[in-house]
Amino acid sequence: MKKIPLSLGVIGQETCGAGGFAYGMRSIRDMIALVENVRARSPKAWILNYTNPAAIVADALNKRFPDDKRILNICDQPVNLLRSYGRLLGRDPATFDPVYFGLNHFGWFTHLYDETGHDLAPELKAFIAENGFKPVDAEQRDQSWLDTYAAVADMLRDFPDYLPNTYLQYYLYPEYKFSKLDPHFTRANEVINGREKRVFDECRTAVAEGTTRNVHVVHNDAHGDMIVELAEAIAFNLKKKFIVMVPNNGLVENLDHDVMVELTAEIGSNGPRPFGVGKIPTFYKGLIEQQFAYERLTVEAWFEGSYTKALQALTLNRTIIDAKKARKVLDALIEANREYWPALK
Repeated sequence: MKKIPLSLGVIGQETCGAGGFAYGMRSIRDMIALVENVRARSPKAWILNYTNPAAIVADALNKRFPDDKRILNICDQPVNLLRSYGRLLGRDPATFDPVYFGLNHFGWFTHLYDETGHDLAPELKAFIAENGFKPVDAEQRDQSWLDTYAAVADMLRDFPDYLPNTYLQYYLYPEYKFSKLDPHFTRANEVINGREKRVFDECRTAVAEGTTRNVHVVHNDAHGDMIVELAEAIAFNLKKKFIVMVPNNGLVENLDHDVMVELTAEIGSNGPRPFGVGKIPTFYKGLIEQQFAYERLTVEAWFEGSYTKALQALTLNRTIIDAKKARKVLDALIEANREYWPALK
């Protein structure tokens, strides 16, 4: 799905760009079916949703199940960022008290308090400006991820107010990022030839030896650790802080109530208690409103089978912008996804 947009001159990134649009349109049906399956068997079970593109899937589930308060949508990228901040500062990220706002893959840390209440964000910005930014598990990462984290320094130089989510690079610098991408060798190809190959090789070693004792697949397992810790917080009422997706309902005062925002929340047995951030500045508000409009229109296009809304969605996406390009991309994606999308009319 990423190669089609790239062949037509726009970013294909699988959660942010037109590739993410295609991924979302493919995922909504199966996620709705999964939730219905779970609810038929366990009406009160917590569903911890970790499905990309998380923003689109979260909004679709909220539309389909508006009264289901036990679907909790979450992403690991804020956790990876916190772990990376900890490495840079030589601190335990478990002690951080973050203030965060935005959408999934589209947000900012405004403050990063330590256990004494001291804000580490200014120190962190200064460090990144001088030394650059690397992921906590840089030694395991493929080159595209190292480039992604390195872009944080560029974003902070241009927009120094807050610490940005790494994915914002695709929206803030779409032409530059496109110029660095190879339409014949995408990040998916890189993963298949890199991380996936390493993992599968290690698994084959474990099978051959009959033990995992000598296998070292992953050193930073933010994905697995986070979801287990989230389940523990609910099961044992730990009231631990996570960054999750919830309906806005005034948490960001100058955004619409139904925006699926990503914020810090205390998680216990009754689910999330999110922390509001008040009003946000015009620049960030404008970016979020445009991005959420794209996400909402994508969801409406799926539910209504609307070609027009799908075209509107892609035209609003900052990785595309041009409506003629959006139409070419949409028509090509429809042709490739006839078995997986609803018919768009």
